[in-house]
Amino acid sequence: MKKIILLAWCLMLAACAMPDVRQYQATEPKLNLVDYFLGTTDAWGMVQKRNGAVIGTAADVKGESVGVLAGNALHWQYTLLLPIDGNRYEVQFDDWMFLIDEHSMLNRSSMSKFGVELGQVTLFFRKRT
Repeated sequence: MKKIILLAWCLMLAACAMPDVRQYQATEPKLNLVDYFLGTTDAWGMVQKRNGAVIGTAADVKGESVGVLAGNALHWQYTLLLPIDGNRYEVQFDDWMFLIDEHSMLNRSSMSKFGVELGQVTLFFRKRT
């Protein structure tokens, strides 16, 4: 029982340390997801394990993603069904997207399972003109 209480306390403490997307409310340029992803957008980046090694690709989102948009930032969370060696694992993503200018957006994500960070994803989006 003590282990469960300690784990719950640690998870609550970690959640309190997360930044609030509303702090970006006044930033420019304002991010409009529909407008940004109209047309063709290219993206590139990498997925890294905790030890820094680069790993594979992802397939599907399970259920609905939940997000909040403020200023130039989007913070959203979702569960991804990640295919590895013929199996599919549910991995939680904590995603932050920042509009740099009307054509460029940066994405930084943290992947976790059972509250333990597995790695990070960094992506750069460039909208074609």
